[in-house]
Amino acid sequence: MTFAFWTIFLLFAFAALVTGTAHLILLVENHRFWKVHQRRSAPVENGAAKVNLIVPCKGANANTRKNLEAFLFQDHPNFKITFVAEEWQDPCVDTIRELQSEHRYVDSVLVIAGKSTDSGQKVHNLIAAVERLTVDVDILAFADADITPKPTWLRWLTAGVGRENVGARTGFRWMVPSDKTMPTMIGVSLNNAVATCLGRGRRGLVWGGSWAIHRQVFEHLGIREAWTQTLSDDLVASRTIQLANLKVQFEPQCLCPTEITFTWSSLFEFVCRQLRILRMYSPRQWWLGFINTASAQVAFWGSLMIAIMNFGNSTASTGTWAIALAALIYAGASVRSAIRQSMGRRLVPDWRKQGRARRYDLWLGPISGAFGLAMFVLSSVGHRITWSNIHYYISKGGRIVVLGRSLDKRKWPVRLPERKKELEHGNTAMPENAKPHFPKTNHSKQTSQLTNS
Repeated sequence: MTFAFWTIFLLFAFAALVTGTAHLILLVENHRFWKVHQRRSAPVENGAAKVNLIVPCKGANANTRKNLEAFLFQDHPNFKITFVAEEWQDPCVDTIRELQSEHRYVDSVLVIAGKSTDSGQKVHNLIAAVERLTVDVDILAFADADITPKPTWLRWLTAGVGRENVGARTGFRWMVPSDKTMPTMIGVSLNNAVATCLGRGRRGLVWGGSWAIHRQVFEHLGIREAWTQTLSDDLVASRTIQLANLKVQFEPQCLCPTEITFTWSSLFEFVCRQLRILRMYSPRQWWLGFINTASAQVAFWGSLMIAIMNFGNSTASTGTWAIALAALIYAGASVRSAIRQSMGRRLVPDWRKQGRARRYDLWLGPISGAFGLAMFVLSSVGHRITWSNIHYYISKGGRIVVLGRSLDKRKWPVRLPERKKELEHGNTAMPENAKPHFPKTNHSKQTSQLTNS
């Protein structure tokens, strides 16, 4: 083995040890943060601020009714729900109307947004719901239809929204496996590892499946306009809030279980889509994740290969050092997994039913890491995204073109519209009416004045 090989390998090993230690310190701090929040009692709302909870829906499965009904059982004293669907023929519409009929005491409406032609369908649905807000609404809350929130979720999510320097409050999902297959175990392990990285940090990201923002802050920052012609609602909102120098607060009590099952094809599609969207809308976060994953996986699997190549050579110490390095990296990953499981145990219901997923994450974490590295590599190229059977092209500026739908009578991949040249080589910036405008004032002070008036 050449000097260049050893130099590169040792650099990866050093990076793996540094990033692994930093990750461990982060998890210990977040564990303390989650533990403190787990002990708090639910906040008491005086009912003065009215919340409009917006839930975009598409399709239906075995958990759809249970999830949507959980939103209707929220114990917040003053809220309404806006369900949004793409079309009347969507299978979720019948379920929504049945629930509205059964729970007439809850103020809820159903909005049909229609098919999107220039934005992601979810973003299009959110814009359609926001355009129908009534004047008495003070706080906007957003949720995905695949989470199962507990009754106090909305109170936790909206507590403190509108305070000085607070741009938004967010939760996250905790995936719960519905089967015991390897793709599901890998998907659950990767997602829950991301969830436990969230803590008290100031520059956190909004998660679109569970977040809330004061209406005046939402309108002042121009988030609705920033969503125009984009695919990611949460990353665009995060970027807009950060540009205004406001905080995104993570609330551990808003950790929402999501029952999930993956096949190999759906796992590839889900993870690659998430990472590709992250690369296009938040490249800094993508690079941090890639460096962390690549250093750990190259160092671990590389050490194993070196140990195997030197197996039986009693005169060389290379194999011994390689085995020691692999064991150290593996032990660090297992310790971090144990901390993650301790964090989830305090806030996730039906914890005992997830024993197989916990054992997989504890002992077979390197397999998930290798899969994650492969997905990072695949997501590093390409601009096409398939999401809920809709095909998109994302330009470098974040603007998108809706290429087509799988149910349409057309071949895939379809030919890109002529606008591709404009998006790639011309004006890739957002149109003027879609840019958030920030006055040259102290945003924190101005937001405080808005929300306290």
